[in-house]
Amino acid sequence: MTLHPPLQVNSQRLLGDIDSLGGIGVDENGERTRPSFSPQYQEAVEWLIDRMRAAGLRTRIDAVGNVIGRMGPDNGPIVMTGSHIDTVRNGGPLDGSYGVLAGVEVAHILSENKLELAAPLEVVAFADEEGAYLSLFGSRALAGGLAAAEIETSRNWQGTSLFEAMDAYGFDPERYREAAYPAGAIQKFVELHIEQGPVLDTQGQDIGIVNGIVGMRNLNFRFLGKSNHAGTTPMDMRQDALRAAAEFITRAYTRFEEEGEQTARLTFGAIHVKPNMGNVIAREAAVRLDCRDLDDDRTAKIVDQLESIARQVALHYGIDADVEYLSHDRAAILAPDIMEEIGRAAEGLGLTSMVMPSGAGHDTQVMARICKAGMIFVPSSNGLSHHPDEWTDPQQLIKGANVLLHTMASFLMAKKMQPQAATR
Repeated sequence: MTLHPPLQVNSQRLLGDIDSLGGIGVDENGERTRPSFSPQYQEAVEWLIDRMRAAGLRTRIDAVGNVIGRMGPDNGPIVMTGSHIDTVRNGGPLDGSYGVLAGVEVAHILSENKLELAAPLEVVAFADEEGAYLSLFGSRALAGGLAAAEIETSRNWQGTSLFEAMDAYGFDPERYREAAYPAGAIQKFVELHIEQGPVLDTQGQDIGIVNGIVGMRNLNFRFLGKSNHAGTTPMDMRQDALRAAAEFITRAYTRFEEEGEQTARLTFGAIHVKPNMGNVIAREAAVRLDCRDLDDDRTAKIVDQLESIARQVALHYGIDADVEYLSHDRAAILAPDIMEEIGRAAEGLGLTSMVMPSGAGHDTQVMARICKAGMIFVPSSNGLSHHPDEWTDPQQLIKGANVLLHTMASFLMAKKMQPQAATR
């Protein structure tokens, strides 16, 4: 069956939706902050439900706050797309939201053209992907990968627990298991996302076909010394926790470079010092590690090496060190047949593409545990994301949405649509 005219997304509607959602959660200073289980997030959820219904989707909110729209047959394995609509503090308008709204636009096109689907379509906005409380929370719940203890112990930066936040939002945290889908209920999941890096932009490629998503290990290294007067305590008689932490970071990076790691990423992005006073020797210094790679064994090896370095440094300065394992998101290798279909859709639309890994974490890596999963990237201008200046050329957004449309249609319809080259 060849559809006439070949289907394309409604660019004006999609870009308008992106602008509208992007304005929710922007304060008087122009900063966009929309964490899950916040009033700003609730406003965005209500707006999204209206847009889903306008696209012909039947909507529901599950036991953990995932927003789900559905169309097509009542039974059969689901073809799912989506992302998230929560943001980091002072974040951009595209991260996550673009993928959700492009999924809603796909539903719009299928509904407007009265196309009969051979499989159910679901569009989902996962709760707390950004980890205000617990990273990838909504997708992990949907995939059946949560533990009750995580809900009880996870807290946001202000100290509010995930349990408290869910309860205040009207959810019963003890019912989180109800969000899990039965085994085999989802056949395929495809997520459209901005790259959040510079590769596509610098190489002039339209589409990234993601072959894998890095695993992430987050740890807290804490050095415990003794506070004393900054002026009266001789240098060789100090138990300076911050000095130990600084040396640990330097030695960690040096070891990492000496090992010649090409694909792994090592980041110390936060330091917390007590008592944090200019004229007092630090009694405690905690540094947060973010370690990523497509190879989980490699990140495990790196973490073991760093733990050894931390204890050596602590011993040298006569202080104590402890290591807290905060989280481990496993790496995911994505489905080759979905990658091939994304590539065919891009080629049929006259777009350039390249196969590449994702250095950022996404809900797709969780979904890959329970079904075939794939991911589509579009360029990020200057590689910028998690930033208010996050931006992608609107024409690139439309190109990515059309690739998603034709990829999803190939899975949802008995016969494929005829692509049409996107405007370049």
